Amino acid sequence: MEYKDALLTIPQTSKTIDNKLSTLHDFFKYMIGHGLHTKLDSNPVEGMFILTKDARKKTTKAYQPFTEDALAKLFDSAPYLDAMGGAPDLFWGPLLGVYTGMRIGEVTQIRCIDVHKAPRTGIHYIHVYKSKTVGGIRNVPICDALIGLGFLEYVNECRAAGAERLFPHRLLINHSYSKELSAAMLEYQRARRLKAPQTSFHSFRVNVITQMHDNDAEAGKIMKIVGHDDGEGHAVHWGYVRELHKLKPVVDELAWPIDLQALKYDGRFAGFLADRNNWAAEKSEE
Repeated sequence: MEYKDALLTIPQTSKTIDNKLSTLHDFFKYMIGHGLHTKLDSNPVEGMFILTKDARKKTTKAYQPFTEDALAKLFDSAPYLDAMGGAPDLFWGPLLGVYTGMRIGEVTQIRCIDVHKAPRTGIHYIHVYKSKTVGGIRNVPICDALIGLGFLEYVNECRAAGAERLFPHRLLINHSYSKELSAAMLEYQRARRLKAPQTSFHSFRVNVITQMHDNDAEAGKIMKIVGHDDGEGHAVHWGYVRELHKLKPVVDELAWPIDLQALKYDGRFAGFLADRNNWAAEKSEE
């Protein structure tokens, strides 16, 4: 109850508060269901939600995927680099979204220590250490397209600069580093005349899930990659490192109308990262 009271002191919608309570609810559900919390026989979050289940469903927005034409226009190299090439998160954010299915908050929170190389298989992956749900905590294999774009080179630049996060220039605002990327994405969609109803950064996630299904990927593998629910309230989470070799082909099959060579990373942010005056930790919050 104290946690809910604390949430109520922060300006946010009832839906947002319920989403946070839902994460806690899933945590206790998992703990109780697996005998890891023997002092409880009922979920302590039950009855704490603000909205009824039906009301939550009515306020849930059904995001739509981008069409093939829209994706081609969004990632057209010249306008993309002009609008999104000025900051690391603006450049890498949409590319990570469309090649991993990660949520905007998951993308913008990535730390250098979250990018790994599996010791036995050599598969590179991103550990999503915090997510909206328990099922969202997972390991996402990095596809060949992102590797070809130079993503790992960028990660190495961040490490060489001593940065903790991949996007150290962004402040944590309302528990997320995604404010600037979200605003830039909206502005870019409008500038390209691609702001259709119910399309946003989250649409990349819908595109990824849809194409994986179209490619006849196994549902269990898809859920482990995107951190989804199985539709019956059972969270499929973590995606063990030993399973990455089974998941990597699924992400490698993602194919978009994107000229990878034209968008290949050219080291443009190396100097920016090296100057710690650009880091949020060195800035004063306004």
